[in-house]
Amino acid sequence: MVNSKEEFRKESKDRISHLEKKEILIKSQGIIENLKSLELINQCQRVGIFIPTPREPQILSWAKSLIDIGIIIYSPTFNQENLTYQFTESSLKGFRKNPHNILECEDCIYEQEVMPEVILVPGQAFDRYGHRIGRGKGHYDTLLSSLKNNPIKIGICFSEQLFSLVPKEDHDIPMDIIVTEKQTYLTGLLLNESF
Repeated sequence: MVNSKEEFRKESKDRISHLEKKEILIKSQGIIENLKSLELINQCQRVGIFIPTPREPQILSWAKSLIDIGIIIYSPTFNQENLTYQFTESSLKGFRKNPHNILECEDCIYEQEVMPEVILVPGQAFDRYGHRIGRGKGHYDTLLSSLKNNPIKIGICFSEQLFSLVPKEDHDIPMDIIVTEKQTYLTGLLLNESF
């Protein structure tokens, strides 16, 4: 039985370890189609995304299409001055690895206050209630809690990474929506909203 966050991370990794690059791309396209069906994204002016690792949903082509229609894209960037992550505007044209070995945009534009209306959040494991398990460093929870507005948070994962229930702690920031290649799940807070 899987109980701890670390056990869920391992179980999730095992579940997707068999996926070949072609399968990841096919599943990613399903996620993109489900994202396109969310009207709230089409009504936004500012969207926060993540730069995916090879084993995460590949969403960059979709994010670039948002730039083409005038939506400003933000992605997490490590700020060397204060040693924290913050969202920066990007054209998604080039990438580099930061000190934590995480890909980020090269052409980032730092702004004083960035307020994406919607943020896509990666994770190792999710449940249908919006709970998320990340990589274990707390970077996303810290980043999300630092935002002054309350953006809609969309957890992005493959269906294999969705569990019936994952453990949560007080500092964990819940997702409002979970999107897989198979389905979109509205969590507790947004069940009465229409998208």
